[in-house]
Amino acid sequence: MNIIYEFIRLRDRVVREYLVDVDKLSETLENQGVRDPLAQYFSKFFDVEKEKKDDSNKYRFDIVLFHPSDYDKKYPLIIECKKDGRKRGKDIGLWCNQCKIYSDLTYKGNKIHVFCYPQISQYYLFEGTFLSPHEPWEYVGNINSFLYASFGIGEVLKIKKRQFEYVLCINNKLVWRSESPDNINYNKL
Repeated sequence: MNIIYEFIRLRDRVVREYLVDVDKLSETLENQGVRDPLAQYFSKFFDVEKEKKDDSNKYRFDIVLFHPSDYDKKYPLIIECKKDGRKRGKDIGLWCNQCKIYSDLTYKGNKIHVFCYPQISQYYLFEGTFLSPHEPWEYVGNINSFLYASFGIGEVLKIKKRQFEYVLCINNKLVWRSESPDNINYNKL
């Protein structure tokens, strides 16, 4: 009887571990659907590396960007991608906490700056009645400064003024924009 019980317990553990691996694989494949087109877009303006490990070799970054003017590669910009679509508050919180952990890491000996994609501002979280309102196409906003104050992270924002453009924004400070790709504001990091 004990042998049967042990067999069932061992089988359940193996199945649970296998399912966790399947979930991780599924999440990886979903993120690739977001990551690969985004990496291809940014490769027009940056040196792009995909799926790179941090210096401790514990964490994997989806996209690492180096601006061409960063000859010594001292300013790694990390984009942490998640599948676009509906998310619960818990999912957004876990994602932000993951980015917070990443923001305390180093890559090639340098402090990293983390940007989440898709954007949380005006996409997953909106400004409420008691916040100073901003237009959805502006890169400044209360949610962006909240993300920086709480988690130390920025966002890849897709905004539309005359046409759609991507913007790297952290703490309501414009770091880079696709309209003027040769300019990057290192002092805003």
